[in-house]
Amino acid sequence: MKMFGTNGIRGVANEYLDSELALRMGRAIAEILGDGPIAIARDTRVSSQMLVSAVSAGIMSMGADVLDLGMVPTPALQLYVKNHGAVTGGVMITASHNPPEFNGIKCVAADGTECSKEQESAMEDAYERGSEVCRWDRIGKMTQITGADDDYVSAILSKVDAGRIRGAGLKVCLDCANGASVNTSPALLRGLGVEFDVLNGEPDGMFPGHESEPTENNLGGLKARMAAGGYDLGIAHDGDADRCVFVDRLGKYVPGDRTLALLSKRAIESNGGGFVVTGVSTSMAVQDAVESAGGK
Repeated sequence: MKMFGTNGIRGVANEYLDSELALRMGRAIAEILGDGPIAIARDTRVSSQMLVSAVSAGIMSMGADVLDLGMVPTPALQLYVKNHGAVTGGVMITASHNPPEFNGIKCVAADGTECSKEQESAMEDAYERGSEVCRWDRIGKMTQITGADDDYVSAILSKVDAGRIRGAGLKVCLDCANGASVNTSPALLRGLGVEFDVLNGEPDGMFPGHESEPTENNLGGLKARMAAGGYDLGIAHDGDADRCVFVDRLGKYVPGDRTLALLSKRAIESNGGGFVVTGVSTSMAVQDAVESAGGK
């Protein structure tokens, strides 16, 4: 792979990742993912609107329509693509947890999952050779889509025991990292009847609160709030809100592999056994936890 890494194409905006690259890649995306419509969304980064415009122009020049979801978390875009059968793919403009000068182009297949390496390789080939644009009277159009964030929150609410959570009397401290969760995560907590306070709750692509990666070193503010008492749980997101980490009521950072181990163990216990499937880079702690509960 020349351009795509583990999570799309990434680079410093207006250097490697400029509007010309984005325009040409938009054409390649439309060629490989079909003639549309293709959904697009973004995080809060300073360069995200520029790149949405460039990628969208490339897609429309191929005759495909663009559905602009606006600023929503990456999983909200994926859910939208999955739930709308006519949509042939999606594009998320984000560099996730990278510093603010970076941005990226992440592609989503028609089933809502990240595009396969085969699809990404085909996009690179189309980018290299150039794509033949359509006639002037077949150019695609852009439609602004509202409500993808609300649908995402509603989908989460439908998957949890909301009544039990409402009855637990929980208080949460939420760190949105000035990113794509600033609307959805507060709405989710309100829907669950959870009392909460928000840190870094304004959308700001400069990430003034702290760097967008939710590492222990970057979450000093959340840890201090939790250590001071009065909260049951601390939650922090990265820039595009496809990741969350937790801080316990004593202010202790909980590593992501420990969280995954706990959730995996609970899933096995709830189902009386079964299998957990993980990526090859997953900590052995997950296997240990699953096997201790009788799973594989």
